[in-house]
Amino acid sequence: MILSRIFRTYTFRFTVLYVLIISVSASAISTFVYLYIARDYFKQVDTNIQLELQSALTSFQRGGEQGFSHYLLSRTSNTVGERYYFVLTADDGETLIAGNLNKLPNLMQHSKASFNPSAAFSNWGQDNSDQFVGQSVALANGQRIIAARHYEDVNQRVELVASTLIQSTFVTILLGIIGGALISANMIRLLDSLNHSIANIMQGNLSERLPVDQRGGEIDQLAAQLNIMLDRIENSMNDVRQVSDNIAHDLRTPLTRLRNKLSTLEKHTSFENRGIVREMLVEADHLLSICAALLRIARVESCAKRADFNQVDIARIFVDVVELYEPLASVKDIDLRIDCEGAVHIQGDKDLLFQMLANLIDNAIKYTPVGGAIITQLYLQDDLIHIVFADNGLGIPRESYKKVFQRFYRVEESRGIHPGNGLGLSLVQAVASLHGGQVVLSDSLALFPGNQTPGLQITIKIPLSINHLA
Repeated sequence: MILSRIFRTYTFRFTVLYVLIISVSASAISTFVYLYIARDYFKQVDTNIQLELQSALTSFQRGGEQGFSHYLLSRTSNTVGERYYFVLTADDGETLIAGNLNKLPNLMQHSKASFNPSAAFSNWGQDNSDQFVGQSVALANGQRIIAARHYEDVNQRVELVASTLIQSTFVTILLGIIGGALISANMIRLLDSLNHSIANIMQGNLSERLPVDQRGGEIDQLAAQLNIMLDRIENSMNDVRQVSDNIAHDLRTPLTRLRNKLSTLEKHTSFENRGIVREMLVEADHLLSICAALLRIARVESCAKRADFNQVDIARIFVDVVELYEPLASVKDIDLRIDCEGAVHIQGDKDLLFQMLANLIDNAIKYTPVGGAIITQLYLQDDLIHIVFADNGLGIPRESYKKVFQRFYRVEESRGIHPGNGLGLSLVQAVASLHGGQVVLSDSLALFPGNQTPGLQITIKIPLSINHLA
């Protein structure tokens, strides 16, 4: 799994491409180096053979065959370094008179033009055990002296240079790939850390910050700038929330007084004016409910309620909420189905969980048409509690999935049809986040096959343990 991720990273692919380019360049340079070294070495071989041939000729001219034999003995007694072979032939060119070979050598080259530098490649792997590189000189009496070196002795060094250059190229590619994999693995580790923090921020935890290493690399500088931006966004969001919370707090008392005075006025007003007073009472109650909802959301988001956490059976709360709303569903002839596993205990706030589930099922009943159906489920999967509320109503457009969690946001289709203040799902998300969970929206076509409308499925995912939130 990790290897496939490494191979797919841009860093690894860029590193491999860079290594290949470097390897091609290194191969071109290595080829040039090989040709230069081979050409220089072959010239040196020719020069040395010519010098040896000249020395052998001088020895023969001074001492005849005996002088040639003494020179031959002196050059072949030393087995360290380059090995040379000498032959003295009769005037027929076939009969051997003296030398350290028992037959005439098979000369591949015997001119001053010497080797072609590509000989090491063209003869690689061939059997050259009976071939020699040498030069010859004819004597006045028709005899001939040959000085030679074995082909393998000459070619061995050139092959060594070529094989070293080729192996170094392969090692460069291998080390480059390994280095690219290590760099990519480190980059994946860093990006996973950044993505984890970004995911937490996207879920609404604006206090989360991207990790920054003190070494101050490019990514660290980018993360630091993003953290500064997040600080400003968080401060702006807190200012907006603080304003709305302060307004709600400051309006709650005068609104309560206003409602009490309207209630008193209702008892003493004339019969024909009581309808107007009752409408004003309804509006006052609506404003008070908005203030209460805002203050409740603010308290939840401040995590003040986490101090009230106790061991609760969320499955029991789930069943109680569904049973409580069964009469309301039956009024609209809604088929309310419940599927719940056994007891599931978590650390949480019973009242807030009850309010969250009540908001969800109340919305489901409100937006499900008469004769429709609602499916509620609670089950465990991968150490997560999944709570599902699905209906076969009109649903919510996908582009509004994220917006519905904003305070006071309402889908245009629902305005004027069902009363509300746009704070229900904001509270649901706040309570879910307080318990370490998340809210996921989707259509409900999988649960209602053949349904003409997309419907809506709201899934709450809460971990069994939230110790990491402490």
